[in-house]
Order: sequence, then C-alpha cells, then structure tokens
Amino acid sequence: ANLWARAGLAWREAGRFEQAEAAYAKALALAPQDPQILIDRAVARAGQERWWDVVEDLGAVLRLSPGNVEALTLRAEAHVQ
Repeated sequence: ANLWARAGLAWREAGRFEQAEAAYAKALALAPQDPQILIDRAVARAGQERWWDVVEDLGAVLRLSPGNVEALTLRAEAHVQ
C-alpha cells in the first residue's frame, strides 16, 4: 500500500491527477482504512475539481479519525468550491 501511495504522490506532483487517483485506489485496496491515503486521494481529486468526491473521501477520514485537522480544513475548502 505504501508503494502505491508513493506512486500516487509522484503522479500528483507531476500534475497527472487521474494516474494519481488510480495509484491511490490500488493503495486503498490494500489498506482501505488508511486516513492518509484517503487524504492524498482527496487532494488528487481536488486537482480534477471533483469536489463531492473530495468531500466523500474526507468524510471517510473523519469517521476513522474524528477531529483530524487536515481533513477538516480540506473539507471546508472543498465546500467553498
């Protein structure tokens, strides 16, 4: 899962959001309750302006890790969009 998440980060940093999301999907298949991978996928989805998907991912993070400040902040930003 960690290697797929790293690949997702590399794709995201290259501006290749669709490839990043695909890598994060593979990471989540191996570690479905990893809050950081969900946050990273949310950021990749934000790069595609898929705001409701961003909110959905961040909601999942908050169910796993209530009070996660990063997720709360990103979710609020997505709601503004």
